[in-house]
Amino acid sequence: MALNPEKSSAVLLGTAQRASSYSSLRCVDVAGTPVQLVNNIKVLGVTLDTSLTMWEHTKRVSQSCFYHIRAFCHIRAVLDKSTAADIAAAWFPVDLIMPTQFFTARRRGA
Repeated sequence: MALNPEKSSAVLLGTAQRASSYSSLRCVDVAGTPVQLVNNIKVLGVTLDTSLTMWEHTKRVSQSCFYHIRAFCHIRAVLDKSTAADIAAAWFPVDLIMPTQFFTARRRGA
């Protein structure tokens, strides 16, 4: 199997202290093929950065959410109330809402 260096990238994971020790590296050798090092990489939909802070992943997910919310605002006027409610319910799953309601009810003594 051949590795295409133009379509491949690699990331070195570690602490900031460790990253400073290999800051001069620009590429790594994988199976005899040089592969460029990058600051973050997307694997199975999750963006990993060099220090595993999840900052880049959170930023990208937020951007995607806001994009879809803005797109929904453009078509909201042509949707009936039932369809709009179904879409809103799909965006905010019960799993996110229920634990909050459960703990709020428990504090009130219900």
